[in-house]
Amino acid sequence: MKGNNQFSSIKNQFASHAIIFDMDGVLIDSEPIWKDAGIELFTRLGVPMTRERMAETMGMRCDEVVALRYASEPWNSMTVDEATDELIRLVVEKTKATGQALPGALSAIRVAQEMGVKTAIASSSPMVLIEAVIDHLQLGDFDALHSAFSEKRGKPAPDVYLAAAKALDILPEHCIVIEDSLNGMKAAKAAGMTCIAIPDARYFTHADIADYADHIFDSLEYCTREQFELFFA
Repeated sequence: MKGNNQFSSIKNQFASHAIIFDMDGVLIDSEPIWKDAGIELFTRLGVPMTRERMAETMGMRCDEVVALRYASEPWNSMTVDEATDELIRLVVEKTKATGQALPGALSAIRVAQEMGVKTAIASSSPMVLIEAVIDHLQLGDFDALHSAFSEKRGKPAPDVYLAAAKALDILPEHCIVIEDSLNGMKAAKAAGMTCIAIPDARYFTHADIADYADHIFDSLEYCTREQFELFFA
């Protein structure tokens, strides 16, 4: 009984804290999927697109990306809303076919939940994709799921992270955000949260993001219980 009480007290110690995961590029290696889907869609619309151009909007809501491209290179074959829906459809389809969890994703979620820390996903992706990823990767349950599509502003505005903290009933300063994109890191810091960056070496170096992250790791595999406890100390 004493052991159980000790375990409960350890969990209660972190009950007023939260870890909020970005999804794309943190839990799932979806950035290549978004790029392939974007190239497929925009090429079909007559807009020249490359992986480098797609990387420019990494971390933004896809409806904002489509609107941005339409503003500079308009097309006539479908509306912006229709193009956004088609992009989402392509990404969901490709995710279900080839999506893979990034190293350390499942263990980081498990460790946080075993500690009694509240967990959430706060993503620029629409809820239909968040749910598809959770189901495809069998990520289990979170205390909150929130899409930037529910907010007036997407990342780098802090809205999605502040809304997730409110849903968790956790103060922003007691939240750790795990991000991979520059826009997401800016959003986390603007929300007043601690930001752990897991940059994709294909797009960023540690030096590129040093001003936007409190801690930088090469993989979620480094996010152990010991590390989380240090961050919450």
